[in-house]
Amino acid sequence: MYFYLTFLKKLLLLCHNSYYFKNMETKKDRFIRVATKRTNDILERIRILANCSNKSAYNYTDNEINKIFFEIINAAKDAKAKFRTSDKKEFKL
Repeated sequence: MYFYLTFLKKLLLLCHNSYYFKNMETKKDRFIRVATKRTNDILERIRILANCSNKSAYNYTDNEINKIFFEIINAAKDAKAKFRTSDKKEFKL
């Protein structure tokens, strides 16, 4: 019984070791974990940016707002393009 309990303790310690889990994590699982966190971080930052819309605290023009969102939209388009498979045709003689 003692051997069994010692084995279980070691197994639990091993399971809580993040290095062990990183090596066991599949590429799909890692993508889901990392992409979810990063997406939520970006969405939170956008919500914080929206706080700048308070006219009683900030003064801004439509042109300034358009510049901000132009850059955000372009960055999102560039990021999305990186996910697409490249259809580059290789040169052959």
